[in-house]
Amino acid sequence: MSTTTHEIVVLGGNFGALGIVQSLTKFTIPSLQKLDKTKSYHITVITPNDSFYFKPAAPRAVIEPGLAEKKLIRPLTEAFKHFPEGQVKLVKGAAIALDAAKRTVTVGAGKTGLDIPEQTVPYDSLFIATGTTSASPLWSIHDDQSLTAKAFKELQEALPKAKTIIVAGGGPVGVETAGEILTNFPNVEITLYSGAADVLGRTKPEVRARAQAYLEKIKVKVVHNVKVVGHATTEAGTTVELSNGEKKTADLFIDATGGVPNSQFLPASWLDSTGRVLTRDTNWRVRGSSADDKDVKGLYVVGDVVADSDISPSNNSIIYLKAQVTSAVASFAVDVAQTLEVPKPGFLSSLPIIGGGSKAPVQKPFAPMPKDTHLVPIGKGFGVGQIMGWTIPSFLVTAAKGDFLQNMIEPYLAGHEYKA
Repeated sequence: MSTTTHEIVVLGGNFGALGIVQSLTKFTIPSLQKLDKTKSYHITVITPNDSFYFKPAAPRAVIEPGLAEKKLIRPLTEAFKHFPEGQVKLVKGAAIALDAAKRTVTVGAGKTGLDIPEQTVPYDSLFIATGTTSASPLWSIHDDQSLTAKAFKELQEALPKAKTIIVAGGGPVGVETAGEILTNFPNVEITLYSGAADVLGRTKPEVRARAQAYLEKIKVKVVHNVKVVGHATTEAGTTVELSNGEKKTADLFIDATGGVPNSQFLPASWLDSTGRVLTRDTNWRVRGSSADDKDVKGLYVVGDVVADSDISPSNNSIIYLKAQVTSAVASFAVDVAQTLEVPKPGFLSSLPIIGGGSKAPVQKPFAPMPKDTHLVPIGKGFGVGQIMGWTIPSFLVTAAKGDFLQNMIEPYLAGHEYKA
């Protein structure tokens, strides 16, 4: 019996990309192959770095030497060893162009500085999970994981000598980092510029108010509605330029603002005003240039690079990402099954990743659980959060994001987060 190969390309190398490959290889592809034994599947993962970075624990790593390089930054090979031999290929490089009509991705060095020759990779289905790049390598890998390890080491060496610190960003990373530093260096003066009307803008007003109160209790000076728009570092410290025209100087500056979407290789018509990828439905299919763009059939997007819209809401959390992956892989299964020589009755209805009840693949809806959840520790013994929209006490936040969070790393690399 002759077989044909369906080529799947996954762009990215962190949470979203790994989740997609784990879901595909563990049960979606085996199930599709039972539907049509003449079809095989091959996955190419394209990423400019060769390490996985467990970013949620990054603020803790600011004050814990060795945590980032020893535990949080891990070789992708630790995840790849769990994939079926020969089914998944890793290509190191950045996506620098995409031709949707020809269904190819051009891979090269891009802006990475890597010595990588350009090559063209064809696809039948494509998952975009390229994420964002933070201004500081503390919060995301900047192509070379050694830059992140170096940034942590330099900051850890400077913290004991610092008397003043400026933190830019009032989201979870900025708030949690300020709390971690003051817990360990209580005499330092920290000024946090939130850049908005409140800290933790995605949370309930009650949670924001509690966060503000905790920050003030541990002596963080919070300045709202002012952004850091530039900075320059000298031997004397770092001078930041503020959106109100003022300039401030501190011994250390920590940029904890949001990242820039890694979408430069995509057509501008596919993106919203922030550079994130627009979707055509709530199941993470790429919209393309218009709602009836046929060239984007078989293209899906997950993670921080997704546009946050009424069609497909996203809050850039692991909980939402897992639900995105589940729904996007289900979209892939439904779309591919329509092209197969499927015996009747259908077969995939029993799989949770696809959904239940029918005799053919059906769409698994986007259903993050527990939804509307945010957990942000603020120093030792403090924290704010909400689960399912309900405010939770401080001790539950610190417990949930302590060692428990770091203990998620091994199961995630092994693919235990996604079950059939």
